[in-house]
Amino acid sequence: MEVLSAPDAKEFLTEVARLNGRAVSQRTPAEVVPRPVRQLQNHLPKAEKERVAEAYRSGAPVKQIMAEFNIARTTVDRIARQHNIATRKVPALTDPQTEQAIRLYKAGDSLATVAKRIESSPNTVRAALLRLGVGLRPRSGSSTPPPLSRKHGVGTDGG
Repeated sequence: MEVLSAPDAKEFLTEVARLNGRAVSQRTPAEVVPRPVRQLQNHLPKAEKERVAEAYRSGAPVKQIMAEFNIARTTVDRIARQHNIATRKVPALTDPQTEQAIRLYKAGDSLATVAKRIESSPNTVRAALLRLGVGLRPRSGSSTPPPLSRKHGVGTDGG
């Protein structure tokens, strides 16, 4: 078997394409820009989906299921729904975290500081405080209080 040099290979491919009536790229293989790598999809056989459903039903942590089957969180949720298993709603903050967040915030810590201390996000802490009716202070450097959120059941019309 003979190996063709790049110019010979290009000439050969051009001739083959011409004979087949197709247009040919004028770029050499070295000039071709590679396509981005797409995420590989892990298509689970039916038996594996059954195992995922059983693990979810038995209360295994979602992160553990994700790692064991090399699948995304959305895939775990989809398989659970397909097997008529109620998906778990993890509380944004546990009761102890919420109590600590209220205590720290009322003591003067910022939302960001509270979030770091309880290993959460500032938005999660803010939502929990609003939901529980804790008044929020103005942002640092701001002269106006933060807007009340209707999403969390707090509004100006007594809601």
